Amino acid sequence: MTEKEIILLRGQMGTVVEEYNNGEAFEVEFCDNNGQTFALVSLESEKLILLYPDTSNLSLVY
Repeated sequence: MTEKEIILLRGQMGTVVEEYNNGEAFEVEFCDNNGQTFALVSLESEKLILLYPDTSNLSLVY
């Protein structure tokens, strides 16, 4: 992570890592395709949209 300005696009998928004030805001981590964090930001709940990844092509290995 750097001090450079990060522009997140609508629909950019991140992971909630912390919840504040019973869901009023969240700390969200955004990673690149290699799993490296490029942004860790606090966002108010109204700035978030719930996305579900496409898991139709995944298989479980036992």
